Amino acid sequence: NKDGLVITSANNTILGLTIRKFQNGIKLQGAGSTGNILGGDRALGSSSTASEKGNGQGLRLSQNTNAGIVLTTGASGNTVKGCWVGVDRAGTAAEANTYGIYIDTGSANNVLGSTVASEANIVSGNSDAGIVVTDSSSDNNRIIGSLIGAGVGAVPRLARGFNPVASRDTLPNRVANRFNGVVFSNV
Repeated sequence: NKDGLVITSANNTILGLTIRKFQNGIKLQGAGSTGNILGGDRALGSSSTASEKGNGQGLRLSQNTNAGIVLTTGASGNTVKGCWVGVDRAGTAAEANTYGIYIDTGSANNVLGSTVASEANIVSGNSDAGIVVTDSSSDNNRIIGSLIGAGVGAVPRLARGFNPVASRDTLPNRVANRFNGVVFSNV
């Protein structure tokens, strides 16, 4: 399997895609991969019914053999919002990647999520961790306004793997608690 989309440059905006059945759905790679925006407002779409709107500006990444989204080798200062990672089109059933979002090798200062409800990430249904941050130089990443291990409407216990968020040898990264918009389910 190859990666669905690889970004090595700065200031790209990727909206409204579904990427499935690759090794990694989207990979932001290298020190030049900065200031990119993956996803957006899921409420924006061409139809008046939720089932026909699809992704809006958001992204859906599922059934990839490794990760839905990878930020690696210095990909920094990027934003991931309005992304449904590891769930079906309705956001209520699992369509697992191995990992939801994987951050490593000096990828720092990234923001996962938003304080705007229609730009929240859903990272759930993945067969291993929902979000992995690994390596001591992957620091100052923030996870805000996201549902991790839950589906649309905070549907509890949507199947997922071992850990909603795994941080391996990394400090400081910030995960906002449920009072700041992050909801964990089945933890």
